[in-house]
Amino acid sequence: MIWQTLGIPATSDVATIRKAYAARLKECHPEEDPAGFQRLRAAYETALRAARGAIAAAPPERATGLPAETIPVAGAPVPSVAVAPTEAEGDQQQFEAALSNLGRLLKAPGDTRAGFGLRFE
Repeated sequence: MIWQTLGIPATSDVATIRKAYAARLKECHPEEDPAGFQRLRAAYETALRAARGAIAAAPPERATGLPAETIPVAGAPVPSVAVAPTEAEGDQQQFEAALSNLGRLLKAPGDTRAGFGLRFE
């Protein structure tokens, strides 16, 4: 479909692909046929990647659409990952720390109670 869209046989010659794209672009204006232009542009970009060997050099994909090396294998050790607190947990921790600091600021020197009748622990 790529090569049919470009109107040329399969090739690895980048210049030939560019010429074919330029010729088809004159027939397929983006304003008049946006869907046709998108198909042409996608075919052009795919053909260029194929010509440059990017497609052949890409790692194989599984049915998940993820590269094979990113899919966990059963029985393989799982790397440990530190879990960052959620935004709400982080906000709660910051709030509690600020509240504790406020309590220390409101205490008079030598006073064991929190200032203004407020209790901070």
